[in-house]
Amino acid sequence: SSSASAASTGRILVVGSANADTFLPVKRLPVEGENLTVPPGRTVEIDVPGGKGCNQAIAAAKLLRQGAGSVAFLGQFGNDGAATILRSALTDADVDV
Repeated sequence: SSSASAASTGRILVVGSANADTFLPVKRLPVEGENLTVPPGRTVEIDVPGGKGCNQAIAAAKLLRQGAGSVAFLGQFGNDGAATILRSALTDADVDV
């Protein structure tokens, strides 16, 4: 049927945010006004791709790898290192930006 054909060749447009997340491993949450340090030997993950729109676009592209279709992402990027990481994460997942 035509609806099955349309579903198998779907196109998805995700409009949303893309944010570079930084994860700092600490032993506990700080209390108000307190500063904590990263324990020795722990790795800080800097500029990990995130943001609701970015995550949704990458997830949709992974699902569509099993069938036909395409995913595009529409959102605002800066012009810094974080933007490069975000664009790369999307394009590496076969998302059009």
